[in-house]
Amino acid sequence: MTRQHDLLGLMEVDDFDEELLNNIHPLAFSARANTEDTPRYNEAMHSPDAAGFNAAMDIEMEQLMDKEYWNVVSREKAILEGANIIDTVWDFERKRHPDGTVKKLKARLCVGGFQQIEGADDDTYSPVVAWSTVRLLLILSILQNLKTK
Repeated sequence: MTRQHDLLGLMEVDDFDEELLNNIHPLAFSARANTEDTPRYNEAMHSPDAAGFNAAMDIEMEQLMDKEYWNVVSREKAILEGANIIDTVWDFERKRHPDGTVKKLKARLCVGGFQQIEGADDDTYSPVVAWSTVRLLLILSILQNLKTK
């Protein structure tokens, strides 16, 4: 077989790539991850990457403000009007290259998942898969000489 195509037809694999995959152990492509890659707020702000996390927070806030997801009002006014004030939390992540070096620092502002928002559907479910799981399955298929579809 001289040419193969992936599921979406976006990536072509030729004989050279096939030889490369056969000569390099698939586990060489796994990324190094650890618990230090998802620090809590205090850990992120006291880490050597604090300036980078602050910059990522600024970018996140700019993007949210540009999309006009909310109107900024004073807390006192919201309390007087009886508005439902929803707590938020910062979620931080260090994205790494396969060799373990830091590629990017990310910060996301998230609504506290512990609060019920009025009118929200309790049965909402969003299935997700971690890319590390997909990579693992592909590596196992290569090691076992299995075909993937």
